[in-house]
Amino acid sequence: MKNYPEPEPLPRSFPQDPSPGGFVQDRPVPKSKKGFLWSLLSLLGFLLLKGKAVLAFLKFGKVALTAVSMITSIWVYALFWGWYFALGFVVLIFIHEMGHAAAMRIKGIRAGAPVFIPFFGAMIALKDQPQNAKTEAYIAFGGPLAGAIASGICFYFFQMTQNHLFLALAYTGFFMNLFNLIPMSPLDGGRIVTAISIKLWGIGLIAILLLFLKTHNVLLLLVLLMGGLRFWQVYKEKENLSSGYYQVSSSYRWKMSLAYFGLIAYLGYMSIDSLNLLNQIMVR
Repeated sequence: MKNYPEPEPLPRSFPQDPSPGGFVQDRPVPKSKKGFLWSLLSLLGFLLLKGKAVLAFLKFGKVALTAVSMITSIWVYALFWGWYFALGFVVLIFIHEMGHAAAMRIKGIRAGAPVFIPFFGAMIALKDQPQNAKTEAYIAFGGPLAGAIASGICFYFFQMTQNHLFLALAYTGFFMNLFNLIPMSPLDGGRIVTAISIKLWGIGLIAILLLFLKTHNVLLLLVLLMGGLRFWQVYKEKENLSSGYYQVSSSYRWKMSLAYFGLIAYLGYMSIDSLNLLNQIMVR
């Protein structure tokens, strides 16, 4: 496999902030009521005149949170897999989340900015909740679909350049999105099958359990516990299954089934194909 140059390592420690934490006055200085009133009026005037600037700052804060969490994730992943792969991996996760965001915008669902969590991926908090299983499935499907396209582009770049980094990213993206399609909440697949059949959650539980028994991955155990709790809550109140939320037309159910299982087939095939290519490269 080709070697890629690594950038300069980050320093192990950073200088501490030299600014003082505060000060203590020997004697309190009394303030007049007029001074307090003037300060209050000045603050109100500032908020009225600079309201747009304050709103812009709040919006910037959301963007900053996304940027900082992205950079943090890149740094953490780079400790294990190097800077180039870490950057590409986070970009793949970002594209996956943007697929969800695009679907939310189409359906008129308000949402916050994506926040990245190392080894958990990323999440977008919904400000509005889907009104039915059809909308929930549509939003959930947007992420894996965008992720599959991004992974396919990485695979295409590998074929054009024979750069092994693109192949590694392609395989990771294919497998990551395939895993996300397991029909178990809180994974995307669990939300998609609400428009197909809730009974598929049982298959998802078994799949996650088998993966956990094979890998002993703590994250899988967390998904298993969360999914199992959700499964129990839904079937404990069976009357909710016949409520308006889960009422989906037969035509939409068939369309979503074809899209869901078709995407699983594509991601499964490409995961195996890219993994075989990686194994061939490793034994050279």
